[in-house]
Amino acid sequence: AGAAADADVAGSPYAIVGTGVTGTGLGNYVVSVENGALTVDPRAIAVRVNDATKRFGETLSFDGTEFTAPDLLFEDRLDRIAIASEGAAAEASIAGSPYAITGSAPEGTGLGNYAFTFVDGALTVEPLVANDVPPPPPFGGFDLPEPADTITLDLPGGAIAFDEAAPTLVVAGGDEGAVGEARDTLRVVETVATRLEIAAQACGDSTAEISQYLACLSDALDDFAAELDDISTRLPPEMANVAQIVRTARQQVDAARTRAEGRLASAATDAERTQIRDDALAEAQAAIATASTEIRKAIALVRADDPELVSLRRQTIETVAAAVDTVGVELSRVTEL
Repeated sequence: AGAAADADVAGSPYAIVGTGVTGTGLGNYVVSVENGALTVDPRAIAVRVNDATKRFGETLSFDGTEFTAPDLLFEDRLDRIAIASEGAAAEASIAGSPYAITGSAPEGTGLGNYAFTFVDGALTVEPLVANDVPPPPPFGGFDLPEPADTITLDLPGGAIAFDEAAPTLVVAGGDEGAVGEARDTLRVVETVATRLEIAAQACGDSTAEISQYLACLSDALDDFAAELDDISTRLPPEMANVAQIVRTARQQVDAARTRAEGRLASAATDAERTQIRDDALAEAQAAIATASTEIRKAIALVRADDPELVSLRRQTIETVAAAVDTVGVELSRVTEL
């Protein structure tokens, strides 16, 4: 009964029953057949908690659905998980950012059939910027002298000016050149990241053969690293080794493919071949997860006087890490298929 695909873990171990003994000279023997035991192990499922961003001073609440996971089998369903982060509190400082967003306590249907692992997300606390400051109340009580007065407050990222003739807060000065360049760089990185995401999905859609699939992913990662090298002088200084991190992941994916090819050459059963494919995909997933973690470490190293520049640099790093995460999600999808 446990041989069926939908045999659940709760009913394990199942009896493996043998009957109808055949052979030669069996009349010389008293044959008894003892049952074997079929154990159904839980299926490994990786649940990635989604990244999040909030402003300093805000309280962030989670509803338990901020996660990404492959679909469960048959009627089984993962509805929500417990999500928490020290960075969710209003007083969580920018200096401690990014904070880990942890997942636990899965809720749903048929979850006893799965062994869940949780990959932390990252909560980035962004600084308040000048435009977040409410304008001062309308001036009243007596007429202002002529010409109209202007009040200016110097800040590290520029200056806030209140002009009586045009009563709005205006941010002026600051290193607009660096901010503008960082904004342009983010747009370029978003384009490069999208190309990796499209390439990773195309690999899974084009082939079901493990060696070809991993070779396709390797090529996509290599192209991604090359494009990051091409724009290396424009990237934030904290991303100096990002292309090498991607190449290391690519080398590990290649190594998993090579090992799988060698083992498949001597595999004798479908079960062996399935296990070899699963092992290769798991190795590739681990390499991608490590690369994503290493890239995100740079977020905590970002330093600049201008809060907007800090935010743009962190977004650039997060965009690259999220693109690498997409490769991991595609690996999970292919594993399920």
